[in-house]
Formats: sequence, C-alpha cells, structure tokens
Amino acid sequence: EMSEGLHRLTKADLCLSVSGIAGPTGGTPEKPVGTVFLDLYDGKSHYTRREFFKGNRNVIRLKTSVNALNMVREYLIGFGE
Repeated sequence: EMSEGLHRLTKADLCLSVSGIAGPTGGTPEKPVGTVFLDLYDGKSHYTRREFFKGNRNVIRLKTSVNALNMVREYLIGFGE
C-alpha cells in the first residue's frame, strides 16, 4: 500500500495515502466518480476508509482533504488505540 511504502521511505510516525476518482471521467459502476480510499498507517496498523463524495472535481478533492485531515485528528485523539 502507498502509506506503508511512504513509511518505509520516511520513517514518519504517521503516513496517510489517498486514492480515488475525482472526475469528471474515470468512474465505473463499481467505483463511480466520487469514490475515495483513505489509508492511515502508524507503522503497525492500517486504518482504511472508503468514502463516496458528491460534487464536481474540486468539491470532491476538498471533501477528501478535509476527511483525510480528520482521520489524522481522530487518530491523535484516540481512535488509533
């Protein structure tokens, strides 16, 4: 996974990776535009989410960024324990 590879390269305490389809093209019936995968890796465990966001490309990217940062926040306040 991307976040695990980033951890191997950087040795950071937390690594976050994001992948998805922001559109306007590229979606499929299984993974429509707006499908996003977020993964947080702490060197031991992965915390992965699949999300679906509606909106245009910029809205999807913004919602993805906010949710990625929120994932880090949640980890830091204890969901990673």
